[in-house]
Amino acid sequence: MAQFYLAEMYFEGKGVSKNYSRAIEWYIKSANQGYADAQLELGYLYYYGDVIKQDKDKASELFKKACLNGIEDYDELCAEWR
Repeated sequence: MAQFYLAEMYFEGKGVSKNYSRAIEWYIKSANQGYADAQLELGYLYYYGDVIKQDKDKASELFKKACLNGIEDYDELCAEWR
């Protein structure tokens, strides 16, 4: 969870200089440890491709992992994987 919040700080520039590369690095670390919020956020980054190279297959994989790991309040997104 701490890795996810550090990613958020870098992404938003809260308490540190905004740095998308560092944010993505920490989102990936957190997502790889199974943290659903990080998997969801990283999925959105891959889906939209604004700050990382767009990869909708990778986004879909991350959305599925987030749903299987219990992300809350995303029933519509998760319906196909539950």
